[in-house]
Amino acid sequence: MNPTVSVGATKNVDVLRDRLYSGSQNLQKRGVKLVLSTREAGNITFLGCNLIPVDRAAKTAEPQALILRQYLAGTVAELITTDWEKILLNKIIDHQKDLFTPVERKQILERAERYLELTDGIAGFGTNEKAGSSKGNSNRQNLIRQQVLEYLEANDELVIDGFLRFRLKHYLDQLSQAVDSAIDELMMEREYQEFIRLLRYFVEIQEPRANQVHVVMRPTGIFHIYDSHGHPVEHDYLNGFLLDVVETDLNYEDLLISALITIAPQQITIHLAEANQTGESIETIQKVFDGRVIVCSGCEHCLRYNKL
Repeated sequence: MNPTVSVGATKNVDVLRDRLYSGSQNLQKRGVKLVLSTREAGNITFLGCNLIPVDRAAKTAEPQALILRQYLAGTVAELITTDWEKILLNKIIDHQKDLFTPVERKQILERAERYLELTDGIAGFGTNEKAGSSKGNSNRQNLIRQQVLEYLEANDELVIDGFLRFRLKHYLDQLSQAVDSAIDELMMEREYQEFIRLLRYFVEIQEPRANQVHVVMRPTGIFHIYDSHGHPVEHDYLNGFLLDVVETDLNYEDLLISALITIAPQQITIHLAEANQTGESIETIQKVFDGRVIVCSGCEHCLRYNKL
Protein backbone atom coordinates (compact mmCIF):
# COMPACT_ATOMS: atom_id res chain seq x y z
CA MET A 1 0.00 0.00 0.00
CA ASN A 2 1.22 3.53 -0.86
CA PRO A 3 2.04 5.98 1.95
CA THR A 4 -1.01 7.75 3.36
CA VAL A 5 -1.50 11.46 2.68
CA SER A 6 -3.32 13.23 5.51
CA VAL A 7 -5.47 16.33 5.09
CA GLY A 8 -6.50 18.11 8.29
CA ALA A 9 -8.75 21.01 9.27
CA THR A 10 -10.22 22.63 12.37
CA LYS A 11 -13.69 22.98 10.83
CA ASN A 12 -15.95 21.59 8.11
CA VAL A 13 -14.22 18.22 8.21
CA ASP A 14 -17.50 16.47 7.40
CA VAL A 15 -17.79 18.63 4.29
CA LEU A 16 -14.23 17.68 3.32
CA ARG A 17 -15.02 13.99 3.83
CA ASP A 18 -18.18 14.26 1.75
CA ARG A 19 -16.30 16.00 -1.06
CA LEU A 20 -13.59 13.35 -1.03
CA TYR A 21 -16.12 10.55 -1.28
CA SER A 22 -18.44 12.29 -3.76
CA GLY A 23 -15.72 12.62 -6.37
CA SER A 24 -14.18 9.21 -5.80
CA GLN A 25 -16.16 7.63 -8.65
CA ASN A 26 -13.75 9.32 -11.04
CA LEU A 27 -10.91 7.56 -9.26
CA GLN A 28 -12.46 4.18 -9.98
CA LYS A 29 -12.35 5.00 -13.68
CA ARG A 30 -8.59 5.29 -13.21
CA GLY A 31 -8.49 1.86 -11.58
CA VAL A 32 -8.24 2.85 -7.90
CA LYS A 33 -10.52 3.27 -4.90
CA LEU A 34 -10.26 5.84 -2.09
CA VAL A 35 -9.87 4.68 1.51
CA LEU A 36 -10.18 7.16 4.39
CA SER A 37 -9.22 6.98 8.05
CA THR A 38 -9.66 9.55 10.82
CA ARG A 39 -7.39 10.73 13.63
CA GLU A 40 -7.50 13.66 16.03
CA ALA A 41 -4.57 15.91 16.93
CA GLY A 42 -5.66 18.65 19.32
CA ASN A 43 -8.31 20.74 17.59
CA ILE A 44 -7.36 19.38 14.17
CA THR A 45 -9.10 16.41 12.58
CA PHE A 46 -7.02 14.57 10.00
CA LEU A 47 -8.39 12.41 7.22
CA GLY A 48 -5.85 9.84 6.15
CA CYS A 49 -6.23 9.26 2.41
CA ASN A 50 -5.00 6.25 0.50
CA LEU A 51 -5.74 4.44 -2.73
CA ILE A 52 -6.12 0.75 -3.37
CA PRO A 53 -6.49 -0.92 -6.77
CA VAL A 54 -10.03 -1.77 -7.82
CA ASP A 55 -8.59 -4.92 -9.38
CA ARG A 56 -5.62 -6.08 -7.33
CA ALA A 57 -4.40 -8.21 -10.21
CA ALA A 58 -4.30 -5.25 -12.60
CA LYS A 59 -1.79 -2.42 -12.71
CA THR A 60 -2.83 1.23 -12.99
CA ALA A 61 -1.50 3.20 -15.94
CA GLU A 62 -0.44 6.05 -13.63
CA PRO A 63 1.46 6.02 -10.32
CA GLN A 64 -1.06 5.85 -7.47
CA ALA A 65 0.82 8.50 -5.47
CA LEU A 66 0.41 10.97 -8.35
CA ILE A 67 -3.28 10.13 -8.79
CA LEU A 68 -3.89 10.67 -5.06
CA ARG A 69 -2.07 13.99 -4.88
CA GLN A 70 -3.84 15.31 -7.97
CA TYR A 71 -7.19 14.26 -6.56
CA LEU A 72 -6.53 15.79 -3.13
CA ALA A 73 -5.27 19.04 -4.66
CA GLY A 74 -8.45 19.41 -6.71
CA THR A 75 -10.70 18.55 -3.77
CA VAL A 76 -8.97 20.91 -1.33
CA ALA A 77 -9.07 23.76 -3.88
CA GLU A 78 -12.78 23.14 -4.45
CA LEU A 79 -13.42 23.02 -0.69
CA ILE A 80 -11.65 26.35 -0.12
CA THR A 81 -13.30 28.28 -2.96
CA THR A 82 -16.76 26.72 -2.59
CA ASP A 83 -17.26 25.96 1.11
CA TRP A 84 -14.71 28.09 2.96
CA GLU A 85 -14.72 31.25 0.87
CA LYS A 86 -17.93 32.67 2.33
CA ILE A 87 -16.65 31.93 5.85
CA LEU A 88 -13.37 33.71 5.08
CA LEU A 89 -15.17 36.72 3.60
CA ASN A 90 -17.44 37.00 6.65
CA LYS A 91 -14.39 36.84 8.91
CA ILE A 92 -12.84 39.78 7.05
CA ILE A 93 -16.12 41.71 7.18
CA ASP A 94 -16.42 41.06 10.94
CA HIS A 95 -13.25 43.09 11.51
CA GLN A 96 -15.38 46.16 10.75
CA LYS A 97 -18.72 44.86 12.02
CA ASP A 98 -19.22 47.83 14.37
CA LEU A 99 -19.46 50.14 11.35
CA PHE A 100 -22.27 48.28 9.62
CA THR A 101 -25.68 46.83 10.40
CA PRO A 102 -26.35 43.10 9.89
CA VAL A 103 -28.23 43.96 6.68
CA GLU A 104 -25.28 46.00 5.40
CA ARG A 105 -22.83 43.21 6.26
CA LYS A 106 -24.94 40.84 4.19
CA GLN A 107 -24.88 43.34 1.32
CA ILE A 108 -21.09 43.63 1.61
CA LEU A 109 -20.77 39.85 1.41
CA GLU A 110 -22.97 39.68 -1.69
CA ARG A 111 -21.08 42.52 -3.37
CA ALA A 112 -17.71 40.96 -2.51
CA GLU A 113 -18.79 37.62 -3.98
CA ARG A 114 -19.98 39.39 -7.13
CA TYR A 115 -16.68 41.28 -7.33
CA LEU A 116 -14.73 38.02 -7.08
CA GLU A 117 -16.84 36.45 -9.80
CA LEU A 118 -16.38 39.42 -12.13
CA THR A 119 -12.61 39.63 -11.57
CA ASP A 120 -11.89 35.91 -11.57
CA GLY A 121 -10.93 35.86 -15.24
CA ILE A 122 -8.76 38.97 -15.17
CA ALA A 123 -5.15 38.06 -15.88
CA GLY A 124 -2.91 38.40 -12.85
CA PHE A 125 -5.66 39.45 -10.45
CA GLY A 126 -4.24 38.72 -7.00
CA THR A 127 -1.46 36.57 -8.48
CA ASN A 128 1.46 36.61 -10.85
CA GLU A 129 -0.18 34.01 -13.03
CA LYS A 130 -2.09 34.30 -16.25
CA ALA A 131 -5.84 33.96 -15.98
CA GLY A 132 -7.67 30.79 -16.78
CA SER A 133 -11.41 30.58 -17.29
CA SER A 134 -13.51 33.59 -16.36
CA LYS A 135 -16.47 31.53 -15.19
CA GLY A 136 -17.32 31.46 -11.48
CA ASN A 137 -14.33 30.82 -9.23
CA SER A 138 -12.49 28.53 -11.65
CA ASN A 139 -9.38 30.70 -11.97
CA ARG A 140 -8.93 31.02 -8.20
CA GLN A 141 -9.62 27.32 -7.84
CA ASN A 142 -7.04 26.35 -10.47
CA LEU A 143 -4.36 28.52 -8.87
CA ILE A 144 -5.01 27.04 -5.43
CA ARG A 145 -5.08 23.51 -6.84
CA GLN A 146 -1.65 24.05 -8.40
CA GLN A 147 -0.19 25.33 -5.13
CA VAL A 148 -1.68 22.46 -3.11
CA LEU A 149 -0.28 19.97 -5.63
CA GLU A 150 3.20 21.50 -5.41
CA TYR A 151 3.01 21.31 -1.61
CA LEU A 152 1.89 17.68 -1.59
CA GLU A 153 4.74 16.70 -3.88
CA ALA A 154 7.06 17.33 -0.94
CA ASN A 155 4.75 16.71 2.04
CA ASP A 156 2.45 13.90 3.18
CA GLU A 157 0.42 16.06 5.57
CA LEU A 158 -1.54 19.26 4.93
CA VAL A 159 -3.52 21.36 7.40
CA ILE A 160 -5.92 23.53 5.41
CA ASP A 161 -6.09 26.32 8.02
CA GLY A 162 -2.32 26.73 8.12
CA PHE A 163 -1.95 26.33 4.37
CA LEU A 164 -4.38 29.19 3.85
CA ARG A 165 -2.58 31.42 6.31
CA PHE A 166 0.99 30.80 5.16
CA ARG A 167 0.82 29.55 1.57
CA LEU A 168 -2.24 31.33 0.16
CA LYS A 169 -1.62 34.88 1.33
CA HIS A 170 -2.25 36.19 -2.19
CA TYR A 171 -5.67 34.50 -2.14
CA LEU A 172 -6.55 36.02 1.25
CA ASP A 173 -5.38 39.41 -0.06
CA GLN A 174 -7.70 38.89 -3.01
CA LEU A 175 -10.63 38.30 -0.64
CA SER A 176 -9.70 41.40 1.37
CA GLN A 177 -9.56 43.42 -1.82
CA ALA A 178 -13.04 42.18 -2.74
CA VAL A 179 -14.40 43.20 0.68
CA ASP A 180 -12.72 46.63 0.44
CA SER A 181 -14.28 47.15 -2.98
CA ALA A 182 -17.69 46.11 -1.65
CA ILE A 183 -17.39 48.50 1.31
CA ASP A 184 -16.36 51.37 -0.97
CA GLU A 185 -19.37 50.65 -3.16
CA LEU A 186 -21.69 50.57 -0.15
CA MET A 187 -20.26 53.82 1.26
CA MET A 188 -20.74 55.55 -2.09
CA GLU A 189 -24.34 54.34 -2.11
CA ARG A 190 -24.78 55.65 1.44
CA GLU A 191 -23.48 59.06 0.36
CA TYR A 192 -25.74 59.04 -2.68
CA GLN A 193 -28.83 58.25 -0.57
CA GLU A 194 -27.89 61.02 1.87
CA PHE A 195 -27.47 63.36 -1.11
CA ILE A 196 -30.97 62.42 -2.34
CA ARG A 197 -32.46 63.04 1.12
CA LEU A 198 -30.81 66.46 1.23
CA LEU A 199 -32.13 67.41 -2.21
CA ARG A 200 -35.63 66.27 -1.23
CA TYR A 201 -35.42 68.53 1.79
CA PHE A 202 -34.49 71.49 -0.40
CA VAL A 203 -37.44 70.75 -2.69
CA GLU A 204 -39.84 70.55 0.26
CA ILE A 205 -38.82 73.93 1.68
CA GLN A 206 -38.67 75.65 -1.72
CA GLU A 207 -41.61 77.76 -2.85
CA PRO A 208 -42.82 76.38 -6.24
CA ARG A 209 -42.06 78.84 -9.05
CA ALA A 210 -44.00 76.86 -11.69
CA ASN A 211 -46.79 74.30 -11.75
CA GLN A 212 -45.34 72.38 -14.67
CA VAL A 213 -42.13 72.37 -16.71
CA HIS A 214 -40.96 70.37 -19.71
CA VAL A 215 -37.32 69.30 -19.83
CA VAL A 216 -35.86 68.36 -23.22
CA MET A 217 -32.69 66.31 -22.82
CA ARG A 218 -30.22 65.84 -25.66
CA PRO A 219 -27.96 62.75 -25.82
CA THR A 220 -25.00 65.12 -25.35
CA GLY A 221 -26.31 66.15 -21.92
CA ILE A 222 -27.44 69.61 -23.02
CA PHE A 223 -30.95 70.40 -21.81
CA HIS A 224 -33.68 73.00 -22.28
CA ILE A 225 -36.46 73.85 -19.83
CA TYR A 226 -39.86 75.07 -21.04
CA ASP A 227 -42.97 76.14 -19.18
CA SER A 228 -46.43 74.65 -19.68
CA HIS A 229 -46.97 76.95 -22.68
CA GLY A 230 -43.82 75.81 -24.44
CA HIS A 231 -41.84 78.97 -23.69
CA PRO A 232 -38.22 78.70 -22.55
CA VAL A 233 -37.76 79.24 -18.83
CA GLU A 234 -35.38 82.19 -18.68
CA HIS A 235 -35.84 83.93 -15.36
CA ASP A 236 -33.31 85.81 -13.28
CA TYR A 237 -33.06 82.99 -10.75
CA LEU A 238 -31.56 80.71 -13.43
CA ASN A 239 -29.07 83.13 -14.97
CA GLY A 240 -26.39 82.39 -12.40
CA PHE A 241 -26.36 78.69 -13.22
CA LEU A 242 -24.79 79.25 -16.66
CA LEU A 243 -21.89 81.02 -14.97
CA ASP A 244 -21.59 78.21 -12.41
CA VAL A 245 -21.20 75.50 -15.03
CA VAL A 246 -18.33 77.42 -16.64
CA GLU A 247 -16.47 78.50 -13.51
CA THR A 248 -16.94 75.37 -11.37
CA ASP A 249 -16.86 71.61 -11.77
CA LEU A 250 -20.62 71.43 -12.32
CA ASN A 251 -21.65 69.45 -15.37
CA TYR A 252 -24.89 69.63 -17.34
CA GLU A 253 -26.57 66.99 -15.13
CA ASP A 254 -25.70 68.90 -11.94
CA LEU A 255 -26.90 72.11 -13.55
CA LEU A 256 -30.23 70.58 -14.55
CA ILE A 257 -30.93 69.18 -11.09
CA SER A 258 -29.96 72.49 -9.46
CA ALA A 259 -32.22 74.40 -11.84
CA LEU A 260 -35.19 72.12 -11.17
CA ILE A 261 -34.72 72.40 -7.41
CA THR A 262 -34.68 76.18 -7.77
CA ILE A 263 -37.91 76.12 -9.80
CA ALA A 264 -39.46 73.38 -7.60
CA PRO A 265 -42.27 72.59 -10.10
CA GLN A 266 -45.31 70.54 -9.16
CA GLN A 267 -44.86 68.39 -12.26
CA ILE A 268 -41.86 67.66 -14.48
CA THR A 269 -42.16 66.05 -17.90
CA ILE A 270 -38.83 64.87 -19.29
CA HIS A 271 -38.71 64.58 -23.07
CA LEU A 272 -35.94 62.37 -24.44
CA ALA A 273 -34.35 62.87 -27.83
CA GLU A 274 -33.93 59.09 -28.13
CA ALA A 275 -36.31 56.40 -26.83
CA ASN A 276 -33.52 54.38 -25.19
CA GLN A 277 -31.79 57.41 -23.70
CA THR A 278 -30.87 56.87 -20.06
CA GLY A 279 -28.72 58.61 -17.51
CA GLU A 280 -28.01 59.02 -13.83
CA SER A 281 -29.58 62.49 -13.89
CA ILE A 282 -32.99 61.08 -14.93
CA GLU A 283 -32.90 58.56 -12.09
CA THR A 284 -31.83 61.24 -9.61
CA ILE A 285 -34.61 63.61 -10.71
CA GLN A 286 -37.17 60.82 -10.29
CA LYS A 287 -35.94 60.13 -6.75
CA VAL A 288 -35.74 63.79 -5.70
CA PHE A 289 -39.11 64.77 -7.21
CA ASP A 290 -40.82 61.54 -6.21
CA GLY A 291 -44.24 61.23 -7.86
CA ARG A 292 -43.87 64.44 -9.85
CA VAL A 293 -41.88 63.14 -12.83
CA ILE A 294 -43.12 61.80 -16.16
CA VAL A 295 -40.58 60.47 -18.67
CA CYS A 296 -41.74 60.78 -22.27
CA SER A 297 -39.99 59.11 -25.19
CA GLY A 298 -42.21 60.31 -27.99
CA CYS A 299 -45.00 62.89 -28.24
CA GLU A 300 -45.88 66.02 -30.21
CA HIS A 301 -43.95 68.09 -27.70
CA CYS A 302 -40.86 65.91 -28.23
CA LEU A 303 -41.05 66.51 -31.97
CA ARG A 304 -41.52 70.23 -31.53
CA TYR A 305 -38.88 70.71 -28.87
CA ASN A 306 -36.27 68.59 -30.64
CA LYS A 307 -36.58 70.76 -33.73
CA LEU A 308 -35.70 73.83 -31.71
